[in-house]
Amino acid sequence: MRPGLTVLERTVSAARMDAERATHRELQAMLNGGLVARLEALLLADVELSQQGRAMTRLAWLAQEGKSGSRGVLGQIAKLVYLRAMGADGWDLSGLNPNRRRYLAQLARRSTNQALERRPERVRLPALVAFCAEQAAKVTDEVVDLFDEAIATAHGRARRRLIERKLETATGQNEKVRLLAELLEIVLDPAIPDAGVRNAIWEREPREVLAQVAADAKSIARPADDNHYPQLDDSYSHVRTFAPKVLEVLSFSASPAARELLDAVELLRDLNRSGKRTVPADAPVSFAPASWRKLIVADDGIDRHHWELCVLSELRLALRSGDIWIHGSRRYQPIDSYLIPRHEWEHKRSELAQDLKPLDFQDRLGTLARDLEAEVAALDRALKEDPHVEIDKDGQLRLLDPEEEEESPPPEETPIGRILAPRITVDAGWWS
Repeated sequence: MRPGLTVLERTVSAARMDAERATHRELQAMLNGGLVARLEALLLADVELSQQGRAMTRLAWLAQEGKSGSRGVLGQIAKLVYLRAMGADGWDLSGLNPNRRRYLAQLARRSTNQALERRPERVRLPALVAFCAEQAAKVTDEVVDLFDEAIATAHGRARRRLIERKLETATGQNEKVRLLAELLEIVLDPAIPDAGVRNAIWEREPREVLAQVAADAKSIARPADDNHYPQLDDSYSHVRTFAPKVLEVLSFSASPAARELLDAVELLRDLNRSGKRTVPADAPVSFAPASWRKLIVADDGIDRHHWELCVLSELRLALRSGDIWIHGSRRYQPIDSYLIPRHEWEHKRSELAQDLKPLDFQDRLGTLARDLEAEVAALDRALKEDPHVEIDKDGQLRLLDPEEEEESPPPEETPIGRILAPRITVDAGWWS
């Protein structure tokens, strides 16, 4: 018989209370007096966080989304520092089901202070613990995202400045091209003897004018591999308002491919801490692309501005590609973090082998090799039998024109179509 509504309500209510008690028991060991006091303080209004004359609680402050720009980066860094001071980034909550942790974190994030205060301690404290732990990883990701956005914005501004510079010099470039055309006419005129070419040029344009034109041409000339990196130096002071704090608060690790870039990041962090302005002569530079290196390495040593901007730009790209990852982050993790842990794999290996094909490497390679040989043999037979396909002397596959009076059958009705139709799409241009 279907249970009545009141029976279901009592059953669900009892199950929820059991879950709350079990969660509280799981976290009991870490809920000492000092931590409980800091968790309860999250629900109190803090005058230091006043906005528009209204005090804000630490809980509401931590739940706020980050804003773009350098101030947004610094705001999220302040939250991360606060959470780390509580130890939230190191709490071990593996004993709680991930869905349970997310539920508790959402409960704290969406509830008002009054609603949380009315909750029993067995619910309120685990919810605040789960919220702080989840928020520590979330804020870490937001710091990286805002850093990425700020560096990308600096590059965008540099590109716009380069375009503006080119537009400003466009009129001057046109005048110099016109003058060059006039001078080339004199040089190429067969009626003017070689000895009189220079005098003819002086008659057309005075020497002083040509000297000024040559100086102007050097100032507006752009290198063959022109890029916006020189203009990026205009944003150096702005980048310095947040980049040192980002490097200080984040902990990086790298794959072998990005090891030297990570060494450069560590060196930059040391320079920021010590206040030194000069980059050592042996600083890592091989990680920099060639387009950067000519700006970094100068006659008098390494250019600090361009070297630092290059390190930050390449760090942004490495974080995106996964060559560098961040401890405490949820999104920027090493690739092997998405695999089954090694200690669990030994127990699950035999179980998975029953559901999947044999996991022996050599056996699997042999099976794949036999399947490949069978497919290649079938393809060879189909190519020989199909009248609309031929392989020319260069080994290239060509589709022939069908007879005008004969309608070409659909690809799946021919031998070659049956094999290749699921894998390739023949471009209409092949039939020309």
